[in-house]
Amino acid sequence: MGPVATLLVLATGAQLFKAIAPNHQSFYASPVFFFAGVLLLSPGQIVLLTAIPHLVEWTNERRRPSAHLGVWYLQPFNVAMYSIVGVSAHEVYVTLGGQLALDRTPAAMAVVLLAVVSYVVANHALLGEGAGAARGVTWRESGVLAMESITTDLVLLCLGGVVAALWQLNPWLMALALSPLVLMYRALMIPQLEQEAHCDAKTGLWNARPFQYPIHR
Repeated sequence: MGPVATLLVLATGAQLFKAIAPNHQSFYASPVFFFAGVLLLSPGQIVLLTAIPHLVEWTNERRRPSAHLGVWYLQPFNVAMYSIVGVSAHEVYVTLGGQLALDRTPAAMAVVLLAVVSYVVANHALLGEGAGAARGVTWRESGVLAMESITTDLVLLCLGGVVAALWQLNPWLMALALSPLVLMYRALMIPQLEQEAHCDAKTGLWNARPFQYPIHR
């Protein structure tokens, strides 16, 4: 498969397989593949890479009772936002003359990092504006300025840069680069699984299990 098909499959799978963080926020690994597309694909392909995984997720959520993406405008907003930030970061990368793969100069790495920063800044700016328009909250209240959120995005996008470089060098090496995502998902899922094991799903009350097997911190 070419880079478009490969990234589409990986991004769609990541978009469907989300983890719920302890603060009740959804975690997706799909930005890894979105940013790899920023460095490898054309603007039209970047929009396609962004739209299809989100539309597949939206269709999947509407087939079953779910509060996730219940408001109709959320997913169109996500598609538009990630398309805009992806194409913008791509233009930054191309304008600055970034070259991946066999070009191992510090300047090439700096261009990739600038594309990462431009992606994160545009993404959080649009999220902040969207939250303000939809819910009437400030950027600080929306959480887009939280260092934890910014750091997570920076790490995921840097991993996307590694994926893009390995694609040009040897696509099979991508599997090694993506292995840390398994640990990230497991770390995020543990608090949720622990809560589900000790709380009744309907009432939210503690069941008998915590009293038989107390949680040790």
